[in-house]
Amino acid sequence: MIEFQYFKDCPNANETLKNLRDFMFNYNIPNDQLVITLIENENMARDLHFQGSPSILVNGIDLYTGLSPDNYRFSCRLYNIDGAITGVLSTNYISSRYSNFLDLHKKDEYSLITGGFKNSLKAIKISAVSIFSQNCPKCRKHGERVKIDTVFSLLKEDKKKNFIKGEYSLCMNPKCSVSYFSLNSNRFYNCEDLVVPLWYKSDSKTIYACYCSKVTKENVIEAIKTHQAKTVKDINKITGSMKNSDCLHKNPLGKCCHNIIQDTIKNTEIGI
Repeated sequence: MIEFQYFKDCPNANETLKNLRDFMFNYNIPNDQLVITLIENENMARDLHFQGSPSILVNGIDLYTGLSPDNYRFSCRLYNIDGAITGVLSTNYISSRYSNFLDLHKKDEYSLITGGFKNSLKAIKISAVSIFSQNCPKCRKHGERVKIDTVFSLLKEDKKKNFIKGEYSLCMNPKCSVSYFSLNSNRFYNCEDLVVPLWYKSDSKTIYACYCSKVTKENVIEAIKTHQAKTVKDINKITGSMKNSDCLHKNPLGKCCHNIIQDTIKNTEIGI
């Protein structure tokens, strides 16, 4: 995926975007592989690690630096290209950097799909998942893959506005503030961006064992200690968990809560 980022009234955005579109046409890259993102304010720039206007990202990697952005700047962006300072990325420069990008990731066994290409070359379409974005952008630990419907359903309304379709993972590190992160762009969301708390995060005040029925871990423990519940079936009968289930849209993993309840039973039995 290629992402073009800019802010309103940027003097270099239109020309750079035209050059980017020309490059994509020459390389037979479909238009649906381009995402155009208007950076509306500094908060959005901070959230997206915006590098300045205009910027081009390929699978979350900055085309100019070759790195995944980890800071931000809400300002015009200037580039040093062959000793000349410019705010516009030319078609030739974009083509050259893109080719270098592909060559680098070929060596790293980067997943590519090849097909017909103009000028006797091979058209190369970047795979939806980059090897550089498999891990959480903050703690760098591997996440658990989650369906896009789950991610979108659990985001707060203001975060849905600039949502980018693609593949996502959930950061499972209890001490990390990140929730979902994209595998094909630099987008990520913090725990505070969700409408529900994540049960395993160390700072979660409410710990749900069943998200669909809003049954908490405390409810499960009470059923075990007070009503001698020993199985998930017992818990369901006593607490009403796992009824009217819609796990795809309510559970942060998009999966059934059975394992969470089962783990709570085990941990309670051994005193954890």
